[in-house]
Amino acid sequence: MASNWYRFVQFRLRTLLVFVTFFAIPLAWYSSWRHSGCAEVKWLNPTSPEATQLYPHSRVMHTKQGYQLTFYPLCRTASEICTQGMKQLEDRGEFPRQGGGVLRLDFPGEGHLVAESNDRKRMDELLSLWKQLDVSQDNGFVLRGIVVNHEGSPQQGAWVDLLGPYAEINHSRTRPDGTFFLATDAAPGDGYFLRIRSGGGNSSTLPFRLEDPRRENFMHIRLP
Repeated sequence: MASNWYRFVQFRLRTLLVFVTFFAIPLAWYSSWRHSGCAEVKWLNPTSPEATQLYPHSRVMHTKQGYQLTFYPLCRTASEICTQGMKQLEDRGEFPRQGGGVLRLDFPGEGHLVAESNDRKRMDELLSLWKQLDVSQDNGFVLRGIVVNHEGSPQQGAWVDLLGPYAEINHSRTRPDGTFFLATDAAPGDGYFLRIRSGGGNSSTLPFRLEDPRRENFMHIRLP
């Protein structure tokens, strides 16, 4: 009787081992295939030195043509800040004119604004206005990070798109140091991922979740 019970248990264990092996190999292959073409994401602690380096500094610099203001938003999109800023200047009758105000206003596609003027005071006032408008919103999220290639070097000029339940396309591009900034009105939830478009092709991250109260997210992305 004991011998029969032993053979029965041995048979069940052998069957279970075969069953596990039968499913484990395809699952391992699928997991390896799924990750092979994906960009690797490392989520950063907001208080870590690596995360704090993702905050670029807005500044006014003297140039041969006059003065140049480079503004890096921290909470809102560059287009929102520029639109609201210009509206306030118009309402106050201070809309910048050629010669006495802003000579050029540009969106370089890297999540920041560039303005040029021959009037330093106007540049300082514009910087102050944009900072006042760049405040955190009750809804939406901010994605801040750096993209590096497979060798670990900064990936300049890559488009970073948010896809999933809500999409932000052609709104964020990596700077010369590989960093990027993306503000979005996306709602909390699962199924979001980033698509990185560069000269070497496209790659995407694995899906992730945007959730409260972590409205600002920091990441290090390594391309395959």
